[in-house]
Amino acid sequence: MTVKNEVERIVDRAKYELLAMLVEEKPESESGASLPEWLTAEQLADYWQLRNKQGTLTTAGLLKWIARKPEDFPLPHARMGDLIRFHRTEVDQWAREEATRRGARRSKTPVTDTNSDSKLRHTLTAVG
Repeated sequence: MTVKNEVERIVDRAKYELLAMLVEEKPESESGASLPEWLTAEQLADYWQLRNKQGTLTTAGLLKWIARKPEDFPLPHARMGDLIRFHRTEVDQWAREEATRRGARRSKTPVTDTNSDSKLRHTLTAVG
């Protein structure tokens, strides 16, 4: 094996290992902590960097989005007794869809729901 072939092999392996690490990397909150799959309102506010005018984290917007009517696409969440939790993947998807809906409202273009079961996913209810 030539030096050139050996270098190419090492570079290819490093490239694949780096890609694998990036795929496995968990998102971090603004504070740098690794995020769990299910988030509290405070963790989600930190992750989304929701701050009031004084610069402190606020969950008021989250609670407002949760309270929306089903036809107004509420923020997906699960209730476990009096606890509210947010599935990170679902709320990230909701945020992308909400940005599309808001952009369409500004441009007066109707948005068709590309995800047929997104209304079904809008609120998760934990039994327990």
